[in-house]
Amino acid sequence: MNDHVEAEVIAELAEGLLDAETTAEVTAHLHDCAECQEVAAALAGVSRTLAATPAPALPTHVAEGIDTRLAQEAAVRGRTGPEAAAATEVTSLASARRLRWSRALAAAAAAVVLVGGGFAVVRDMLQQRQHGSAASAPLARDDGGAGESEKLTTRDAAPTLRTGTDYTSAGLRAQAAALVHRVPSAAPSPEPQIGTEGGAPAPELAGCLADIAERSGRRVLLADEARYEGSPATLVVLSGATAGTAEVLVVPGDCAPGDDAVARRVTVPRD
Repeated sequence: MNDHVEAEVIAELAEGLLDAETTAEVTAHLHDCAECQEVAAALAGVSRTLAATPAPALPTHVAEGIDTRLAQEAAVRGRTGPEAAAATEVTSLASARRLRWSRALAAAAAAVVLVGGGFAVVRDMLQQRQHGSAASAPLARDDGGAGESEKLTTRDAAPTLRTGTDYTSAGLRAQAAALVHRVPSAAPSPEPQIGTEGGAPAPELAGCLADIAERSGRRVLLADEARYEGSPATLVVLSGATAGTAEVLVVPGDCAPGDDAVARRVTVPRD
């Protein structure tokens, strides 16, 4: 038997159409296979729905045909002697064949209806599981598109410096004023080089600067990946709250998206 039982076989099991050996095998498989159990449950739901649906009226010609055959068999049973026995045997064989064919056709019809409906239910169920998995799984990076941080590496992104300056608490105001003087008066070059001196920030830093701009409601004018009191830090220059000023933030460590720690901030004039 394959890894999973076909839906048609599960439908036949529900209708009692399988032989004893196959019934035992399929039943044992269903006991241990969660996926096939779901298929069986879906088919059972379709079967219950069909059972609750009123059966259509039997066509007149079919009903008349059944009545005729019943009358013929009743007449044969009323006879005696060898002729009657022969007729009875012939009639019984024909009836058995019809019974087998009727059973086979009924099984086929049941399989078509149950499996057809069950497949639709199971298909929807599988699609829901796939959507659920997709929703819970990490999103794959699309190399063909740009994320929010990458969108910031354009001509509108604040340029980035790597001065290596060791900013200090005592001299921060003067150092910040010198940094503000390096803010370009015009936009960066149309095609800034990402992650280079004076170029657009690398994606991770760009995401951090975007977060700072959003939280502060200010425009980021410049960033300097340097040091503060001997430790790595990023100095971020924002437009000031009042005209002619700029605010400089000291972000400890590597500025990354989601960082909200600010070690120091000073406001200095902007010429």
